[in-house]
Amino acid sequence: MTIRSHDLYGGQQEFGDRHFLVEGNNFTTIAQQVQWLLHHYTPRRLLSVPYFSEDYRISIALKRLYNCPLCVFIMDDQNIYSPQVPDSLVSELLYRADICLGISRPLCDAYEAKFKRKFWFVPPVVQGDLIQTEFPQGRDRSPDGRRGVMIGNVWSQQWLDQLRLCVRPRGSKLIGMVIPTGIGLVLPKRS
Repeated sequence: MTIRSHDLYGGQQEFGDRHFLVEGNNFTTIAQQVQWLLHHYTPRRLLSVPYFSEDYRISIALKRLYNCPLCVFIMDDQNIYSPQVPDSLVSELLYRADICLGISRPLCDAYEAKFKRKFWFVPPVVQGDLIQTEFPQGRDRSPDGRRGVMIGNVWSQQWLDQLRLCVRPRGSKLIGMVIPTGIGLVLPKRS
């Protein structure tokens, strides 16, 4: 089952067979909703992949209520480089976690240094059959025809500059977009 603080993408997702939405910005409201939603269930383990402050509160409430093993997997930094979640929430969740995972070594190192908690590196993975291993035939290989898609985030100007240095010699152009939630990146018009 999944418990989310926001219904993004129209609430569509394929993780778990039951989906709950918990809204609120304080522990009391969130804990009451969690307790009411789960009155027929007893969680045996928790996986928290927090993004919003409310996700941290939900995870803390679940751990407080059910005291079952908690794995925290930080995939998107919302505290160190992008200070959207207060230290107090992150600190409490990490304190209560039985294991902490991070999506990159730099993210693990940064969270370990700041919160004095061991983080294990778990890279993002994809099924091998979904990875294209050969170039498609008949594609336009001229510089104007070269386009790619970057999935993920560019968190700083330094990373954007490194991306430009990588792409420029190949004759490709970077095109940016803003994600409707307001989280995203607008690339400056510089070649």
